[in-house]
Amino acid sequence: RTADGKRLEVVWSAAVLDLPVTVVGRLDAEWIAVEMIAFNWRIAELALLITAFVGGVVLVIFNRMVLRRIVLLRQKMVATREIREAAALNIPPRPRDELDELAEEFNDLIARHTQDIAEQKLAREALAASERQYQDLYDNAPDMYCSVDAKTGCVIRCNQTLATTLGMRRDEIIGRPIIELYHPDSRKKAQDGLREFLETGKIYRDDMQLGRRDGGMIDVTLRVR
Repeated sequence: RTADGKRLEVVWSAAVLDLPVTVVGRLDAEWIAVEMIAFNWRIAELALLITAFVGGVVLVIFNRMVLRRIVLLRQKMVATREIREAAALNIPPRPRDELDELAEEFNDLIARHTQDIAEQKLAREALAASERQYQDLYDNAPDMYCSVDAKTGCVIRCNQTLATTLGMRRDEIIGRPIIELYHPDSRKKAQDGLREFLETGKIYRDDMQLGRRDGGMIDVTLRVR
């Protein structure tokens, strides 16, 4: 090692080598000190990590085995003491007053209101189910049904049976004057029937014909009420 400690030198003399030369090997030693310091720091960090891990495991085990049981025991002791104190006090019940009666009436009102809402909901659901059932019977009935606005004489509703029989779509029928659905030979009778309905509120005729899209006729009985 040199005097400043920064270099290592190894000398092989000519006598040792049995050569006419002397060999000198030099090695820079500065990096060795740096590496040694870094190595010592790594050892210290590893020891710190091991210590933290072991301490954490010990705390978890101590919490589960000792602290938790102590907390449960304390809770039981507090509960037992509260029960004994309440029994010793023996507080008499407070007499009813106007505030209690008002609160009771308010609770009854809320209960009745809630029951009314529930009953109204059930009634709406029953009405909707009835309307769906009626609509299904109306749409799929074997007879042809048609609803007409008495003021305008236009169709406002019809079932699928009527549309299928006439060879038309329902949207082609709804909105049209009811007279146009009859065969030309029966339109005069249909107009007379509509007038009769406006006067008496009912019609019954069995000599009418509806007109199909393809030009054919269908004998029908007109019954309006």
